[in-house]
Amino acid sequence: MDLNRDVQSVHHIIHLFERAHLRGEKMLDGLPALFSVVDKSGQVYRGNKYLGNLIEVGQEHLLGESIAPLFSAANWTIFQARLQGLIAAGKASDEFELELDGLKQKRTFVWYLVPLRHEYEVKFSLVTVFAVDVSELKTTMQQKARMQIELKTAKAVQETLLPPPEASFAFATVSGRYRSASECGGDLWFYKQIDDQLLVCIADVTGHGASAALLASAARAVLSVDAVISTKSPAKILATLNNTMIDLANRQSCMTSIVGVLNGTTGEFTYGFAAHDPLLFFPAQTGHEASSLIKIRPTTPGNLLGLERDIEYHQQSIFLHPGDRLFFYSDGLLDLVVDESNRKIGARRIYKLVGDFMKNGANVREVAEHVDHVVSEFSLKYELEDDVTFFLVQYK
Repeated sequence: MDLNRDVQSVHHIIHLFERAHLRGEKMLDGLPALFSVVDKSGQVYRGNKYLGNLIEVGQEHLLGESIAPLFSAANWTIFQARLQGLIAAGKASDEFELELDGLKQKRTFVWYLVPLRHEYEVKFSLVTVFAVDVSELKTTMQQKARMQIELKTAKAVQETLLPPPEASFAFATVSGRYRSASECGGDLWFYKQIDDQLLVCIADVTGHGASAALLASAARAVLSVDAVISTKSPAKILATLNNTMIDLANRQSCMTSIVGVLNGTTGEFTYGFAAHDPLLFFPAQTGHEASSLIKIRPTTPGNLLGLERDIEYHQQSIFLHPGDRLFFYSDGLLDLVVDESNRKIGARRIYKLVGDFMKNGANVREVAEHVDHVVSEFSLKYELEDDVTFFLVQYK
């Protein structure tokens, strides 16, 4: 068999391969990836337009060219070893990652080598070569990995700012839970004893994720400033939080909140709202009836935090008796998805759920555990759409 007949046979082999695996010449040449048929020395018997562009040779002139110029000397040695090792070992295929660093710009490719199975394979030792440029994907994955590390770090930092889930003071007991819809969340809950009083706060930044978490952390930092919380005035604390939000978010994000102060001696609970959901009050003296639930809404709902500077917030008071309980929550609790139609659990069901736990005589820790169990069950089935935060305070 002379060389011309051999070449004709090779073209026949490749034609069969293209028809069987790539459905024709047009599809092969349109691939956004390198395709070639080479021998063990790297000489090209067939290549697509992508290869021609890399070698800077017209597709019609690829026959007889070598793919060696695509590589540096070191990487060409690696490629030849993989190519010749595949042929010598009689393996079905080989897959590896290797840079095309003989180009003006280094690019990372994933290579797939498959021996060409035909009666002429022993004589020609031809191998089909398919290579996909994964440089951008690799860069994206590296960036994503770095971002994941940064988010995990931010989450760890944020978790250090959250209070312990359980606390007992001489005049009150606190129990709460927090679940983020993503790596970092925009919800905040806080408590701190100041003399014979207990300061509590819940806040919810619009959205969730890293930006919301940053703003929630900033709000938490404000609550650590003695000059702010020593006023023991919910209205003044909300005003300070409002200006902080404006300084940091430039009116691009806002936050809802309730700030309250419980006087351990008198039982007076003073509270201020900033467009937050109602506070649930369960007075002990009415017995353990579901109807004992009272929704506390302010006469003045208060503006969202972060929309307008130097807003005046208002505060009101109620008097608690021993055994009275308060339930604070973010709207993510009401937005729990409960079925495949994306139906939400809603306020009525949550109020009944909490009310039933209360009327059965559960203490605040038991109520928190029950509600958290419900949240856990639904969040395992359906992804959380928003951060979920809630806590209870019981006056002793």
